[in-house]
Amino acid sequence: MIRTKDDTYSGSIDWNMIYREYYQLDSIECRLREYLSSPCPIAFCGFGEIASRLSTTHSVHFIEYSESVVEAAELEFQNIEKISHLNILDAIKSERSRVIFVVCRVSAYWTSPNSLSRFVLGLRQLPRDLVVVDFFDVGKLESNETLGNPDYSELKQIPIRENLNTLPAPPIHLNLARVNGTYQLQEEKYPFSETRAYYNPCEVRDFVSNHLYEYDISIEPPIVDLDPGFTLVIRRSD
Repeated sequence: MIRTKDDTYSGSIDWNMIYREYYQLDSIECRLREYLSSPCPIAFCGFGEIASRLSTTHSVHFIEYSESVVEAAELEFQNIEKISHLNILDAIKSERSRVIFVVCRVSAYWTSPNSLSRFVLGLRQLPRDLVVVDFFDVGKLESNETLGNPDYSELKQIPIRENLNTLPAPPIHLNLARVNGTYQLQEEKYPFSETRAYYNPCEVRDFVSNHLYEYDISIEPPIVDLDPGFTLVIRRSD
């Protein structure tokens, strides 16, 4: 069975506790702040605690697909200006924030062949100054130091055939892998089993450049330490 994000994030695990134990939150916060030159409204998808930390200096709209994660954020991170139970792929087309962070593995759940196209099309609806998205890299699929010590199976490659322009689009593929792993906190073990999306960084860069030609597109190192991934950065051309 292919689990959805809500299956994994159903409330059976305290994910804020997992994130604090396994992820370098200070490093993630510092990295994201390096992209920000002055206080501004931010649409944020990722760890709720990072959204809360950024809220000390920015107006943050925290967008999250999992109902249980939203409920936990509403209880614990009351300094966040706005919290919405939404799929960013739906919300992006009307989100007016000019700075968009979709980080901390959110894109791993873009498991539909049209997910990336939906996101790019949504970005085109309104002007943006900065968009940062982290991805899993299919070329690093079985990195030995990945958080949670997962194993992988059932890799499937799907061509993304959607083209938002009249010009020919560069080839791009969605790669799906079944991932099983375990987080351990003291005496408790928290297993996870899910299908994740993996991409090729050069394909993502060329695809986004083809559809957002008025922006500067770059590929940078992963935001989460030890993640086998890369970061897509979209900046408004001056």
